[in-house]
Amino acid sequence: MMATVGESDSSHKESAHVLAAVEQDTTKAERAQLEQEFLKAHEFKGRRIKLNVGGKVFVTTLRTLTKDPDSMLASMFSGRLEIGPDKDGCFFVDRDGKHFRIILNYLRTGQIVLPKKQADKTELLLEAEFYNIKAFQEVQEEAAMSFNEFNDSILL
Repeated sequence: MMATVGESDSSHKESAHVLAAVEQDTTKAERAQLEQEFLKAHEFKGRRIKLNVGGKVFVTTLRTLTKDPDSMLASMFSGRLEIGPDKDGCFFVDRDGKHFRIILNYLRTGQIVLPKKQADKTELLLEAEFYNIKAFQEVQEEAAMSFNEFNDSILL
């Protein structure tokens, strides 16, 4: 059976109306999810956050932990991950806390201070990789390039 022009227009208008309603519901759902994430992230605002990293306790703020938005720490406190404090009020991270101070100070100041010993540098870079903090990887690449340039100049 063929639809007449009037029926076809009516059908298209109905479809467009249904699509608009679905888009509006999706937008509302997305907005609600974003609001939930915002509220969850900001429940920490105004108070200190204690982290237990491999048995070492560090105290910092939400602002510091979320400074690098692509980091695992930002994910932990943005509402993207389900986490909660332990009975002592600490958020536990199952990593060696030896180099976490350097990572935390980078998030606070934007400056990276590398340890002098190569073994410590390697450990720190592995920790930074775990936390998904790319700035440490960039520093390592720059240092490797400088070293290669230095070696090339000696060979000349």
